[in-house]
Amino acid sequence: MTLEDLPQEIKDHIMRTVGNDDYQEKPNTYSLTSLLYCLRKGYYRKTCPKLLSLEAAYNIYRGKLFDEKWSPLFRHNQVRCTYRCRSVPVTISGKYDFLTYNTTTNTYIVTDLKTTKNLYYINTPSPEYVKQVRFYAYLNSLSQAQLLYIDFGDAKKFQIEVGNIQPLLDELEEKAQQLYIALTSKTPPPKETGWLCDYCEYQTMCNNNDSNSNTDTVTEAAV
Repeated sequence: MTLEDLPQEIKDHIMRTVGNDDYQEKPNTYSLTSLLYCLRKGYYRKTCPKLLSLEAAYNIYRGKLFDEKWSPLFRHNQVRCTYRCRSVPVTISGKYDFLTYNTTTNTYIVTDLKTTKNLYYINTPSPEYVKQVRFYAYLNSLSQAQLLYIDFGDAKKFQIEVGNIQPLLDELEEKAQQLYIALTSKTPPPKETGWLCDYCEYQTMCNNNDSNSNTDTVTEAAV
């Protein structure tokens, strides 16, 4: 059985739930995840928005189930953080799940939930996730962060040291500049390849762009 075999009512519910996001991205604002992953995908999402596949929507839906039940248990939850770039007129925006409180050290810890199909294969946290929580901690003047990986049977916790944040800020500034230039020039960023390409909704468009750079037609998009 696959997700496509679910009753249509359930599939519709998944798509509606994932699509119900009140946050409207402002002009010249880039999501943190768009800079940590493939810049070309971030470019296409701004210029040629597409509906998510059912599989991609379900992965987000699975995380929302835990977010909606667990985040409200904490006083500080679902907090949006922003960072203004120095080199280009761009704001980087992201949202952490909640802050936990360490009674031993009397400090708050930025905490993000990450859902996965099977924790058995998770031995180390994703480098992109680590960068996310380090960024959030820095913006909130905190020195500690953690990632909570969960599936429907178990959980794993990874403590993250924020450490020297400047290299990460430099990386994000550089990527924001690359995406800004790509959007203003209407030229997709260089292709990045990896295992996530097989699940990307823009895979065909991306491949076509490489085979013939003149075949892509994009809509006007606020940078």
